[in-house]
Amino acid sequence: FDAEALLASAFDLTLGDPITAAIRFSAKEAPYVRERQWSDDQSIVDHPDGSCTLTLTTSGTRDLLRWLLSFGSGAEIVSPPELREALHNEALKLASLYSESLTAP
Repeated sequence: FDAEALLASAFDLTLGDPITAAIRFSAKEAPYVRERQWSDDQSIVDHPDGSCTLTLTTSGTRDLLRWLLSFGSGAEIVSPPELREALHNEALKLASLYSESLTAP
């Protein structure tokens, strides 16, 4: 058991099934993404419009989704489709929650 190796793939403190994801960040968010090492195996592709795509492997979906939600519309999951769908479902729940509170007296 090598705890250091296991935790090296942890995005935060939650360990789960490893997931490799590609996320496109807007030009506004890209500088923040570029300035830090998020994963040992990460790669960043810069785009002409100033945005970038980060590809990385993390130790679980939960932490990655929480992190991506913090960027709002400044981050778009490119792959895998299951992660994209999970964020979509969460966004629908959020939209429903906030639209209900806007229409309440």
